[in-house]
Amino acid sequence: LDWSVAQVSFFVRVARVAMSVQQLDAYLSSHSYLGHRQCVTLLDYTLCKDMQPFDPLVLPHLHRWHKHVSALMVRYPTCDVRGHTLLPGQGPALEGALVEQAAVECSRTRGATEAPETTRASDLLVALGVSFDRFPVSKDDVRDGESITLSFARQCGLQDDRAMLKSMVYDVEKGGEAPPVFVVLPGHAKIDTKALAVAGGFNRNHIKPTKPERATGVTGYVFGGTTVLGSRIPLRTFVDKSVLELTRVYINGGSTKLVLALSPGDYLRALVDGDRKPEIVEVSKF
Repeated sequence: LDWSVAQVSFFVRVARVAMSVQQLDAYLSSHSYLGHRQCVTLLDYTLCKDMQPFDPLVLPHLHRWHKHVSALMVRYPTCDVRGHTLLPGQGPALEGALVEQAAVECSRTRGATEAPETTRASDLLVALGVSFDRFPVSKDDVRDGESITLSFARQCGLQDDRAMLKSMVYDVEKGGEAPPVFVVLPGHAKIDTKALAVAGGFNRNHIKPTKPERATGVTGYVFGGTTVLGSRIPLRTFVDKSVLELTRVYINGGSTKLVLALSPGDYLRALVDGDRKPEIVEVSKF
C-alpha cells in the first residue's frame, strides 16, 4: 500500500487533466472515474479527499463522482469492491493542466479551518424544513481583483457571482437613530439608492452603508458573513426582483466560512418573520 501511495503522489504531480471544474465535469459525463476507465483508483481517492461536495445543479457529473467515490472510501478504504488492491491510477490528458492544479481550481479544498457545523441561519432553515446545501468557503482565498462575493462564488463552483447574493445593511435615517435595513442583491449588481429611496420612502441623501461595527451589533454577524436569516434584530428587508429569476441562490451562512444554497422560493419563505415579509423591489443596477 505504501508503494501505491507513492505512485499516486507521482501521478498527482504529472498526470494532466482539465484546468476548470467545467472541463472536469464534462470529462466525467462519459467516464465513471478520473484514474481509470473501469474502476476507482487511489488517484480518485486522493483527489476526492481534497474536495468538498459539488452542487448537483451546477456540476452534476462531478457531484455524482464525488458522492460515489466518497461512499467507496468509507466502505472500501484499501481495496476495490472485489477485494483487489486499489490501482494507483493515472489521470487523463486534458488541456495540459496538472491534477493538483485542477483540484485547486475547483476551489473546494479543505481549508485549515472547517466551516461551522451550524449557525443561526442554518438552524432557522432546518427548523422550517427547508432543503439546502452547505459550502465551506474562506476569506483567505480571495484573489487579486476579486470581491468577497466573487471569491465565495468561485469557491462554490460557480462561473460568476450572479447567484451569490449580497445581504447588505444600510442606514436610511440621518444620524443612525432608526434601525437600518437589509438590501439583498445578486452578487454582480450594484444598489440604486434613488430606487431604494422611492421604494422605502426614504430620503436618498440619508441612505448610507452601515458601519461594520454597527451592522454586527444589529445583526450579530461579522462583515463577510452577514445574512438576513437569523439576524439578531429583525430588520425591514428589500429583495431585488431579479433574485426571483434565479434557479438557485447562494447566501452567506452567518459565518465568513459558510455559504448556503437553496431555491429562491425557500429563501423568501425563510425571510418571513411573523407579519414582517420581505419587500420585492427593483433597486439594482448593472
